[in-house]
Amino acid sequence: MKKYLSIVLVMMLLALSTVYAQQQVDNKTEPAFDPTVSQASASTPEAVSVSSTAALKAVLADKTVKTISIDSIGTPVVVTGEFTIPAGVIITVNRGNDFYIEGTLINNGIINVMGADSYTADFINYSVMAVQKGGKIINNGRLRLCASVIGDEEDRGPVGGQLRVFDGSFENKGFVYLESGRVNTHGGVAFVIGGTFNNSATVVVDGFFFRIEGGSFINNKSAVVLNNTNIFVENEGVFTNNGMLSGAEVNQ
Repeated sequence: MKKYLSIVLVMMLLALSTVYAQQQVDNKTEPAFDPTVSQASASTPEAVSVSSTAALKAVLADKTVKTISIDSIGTPVVVTGEFTIPAGVIITVNRGNDFYIEGTLINNGIINVMGADSYTADFINYSVMAVQKGGKIINNGRLRLCASVIGDEEDRGPVGGQLRVFDGSFENKGFVYLESGRVNTHGGVAFVIGGTFNNSATVVVDGFFFRIEGGSFINNKSAVVLNNTNIFVENEGVFTNNGMLSGAEVNQ
């Protein structure tokens, strides 16, 4: 009888330790995603508006400036040389604006690329962040491709904030979030078109889609991709998964 009770007690202890271990895993993994999104969404002080590369360089050097907005509709702000966004600084690419990386941008803070809130027959005012002409982004912080807030459900194609990687590279060592919208076409989108996206941390695809078209996406060992919507590989694009891919399969 004592032997039987000992076996039962051991089994109960093993079960309790398994539950406790799972709780510890959950406690470590869940906050890695949720707070990142909420922090990028949090209200911030009034931003300093910039409309040129020189103005952006100047405010990034000012340690008292913590929030910056890019406001230069019709004239892209272009990074050449090397720029660094310090930790604690938030840059928002406002609606209808383009932010081009043709040098090296090191992001240690937060970048928000806004989705559209209005449209005409000729113009939908989502914002674009593009890596081109051999440019490079090293993301140690957070990049949020924001959903459109257009209030209807009409399909106008992608109208969320956009990341486009052309003949350049994006190295993710932080967090990239494609935000979901009212309907799928309203979500944030990312394109790799001839360039490379190298993920060493976390990418969450809740938006419209992440498309690899003639370029490459490498998910490195210990890196995570949560695909809750669509990842497409087309036109000789390549998706290489050496890490964790959760959710939907990649459409190839």
